[in-house]
Amino acid sequence: MDTQTQVRPDPVYVNGLRFELSTNARNQPVARMFRQSKNGEKFVKGYFFNDEARRAAWIVEMEHNAAQNAERLAKQKEDKRKARVEFINPYKVGQILYTSWGYDQTNIDFYQITATTPKGIKYRRIGRNMEAAPGCSSMSGYTTPCPGEFRENASEHTSLIQISSYQGKTFYGVQCDGHSASLHVDGQKHYCSWYA
Repeated sequence: MDTQTQVRPDPVYVNGLRFELSTNARNQPVARMFRQSKNGEKFVKGYFFNDEARRAAWIVEMEHNAAQNAERLAKQKEDKRKARVEFINPYKVGQILYTSWGYDQTNIDFYQITATTPKGIKYRRIGRNMEAAPGCSSMSGYTTPCPGEFRENASEHTSLIQISSYQGKTFYGVQCDGHSASLHVDGQKHYCSWYA
């Protein structure tokens, strides 16, 4: 295949990609790939190949992958739009949420939903019970929530429900005090640790 027929001239993009073709000092085929962006274009990567056929095959593969990725993102966007239109708040008053966070220790905080809104929840922080963790260090244990036992000075906060979509499934999430929160399951114990 003639090298010149494969050149994607600027500003023509195929599936958001543009390729610059050349040869290196050893007369090997070279391809440099650029991705179209809002601010122009961005260099992604470049390779040299043993022969022209391998370069052509690589370009076809990159364009195919880009097309599949664009299709996946479009479907994800459409699923998310549909989920927003059909949205019904999945959270209920009284449900317990927990967050697990920390760098050198595992902190667990519990929250109780006090109200729901069309697009979110209201919550307050609640107390917790602690018990030793058999076989673990003296600075670790398991914790469970104390429903209805609101922490002193625990004010009510609002969190909007975040909607995401992946592989045709819709997921809902909220944040409490800046951390992603999960629903607590009755009887579940959460591991925690501390260093002071």
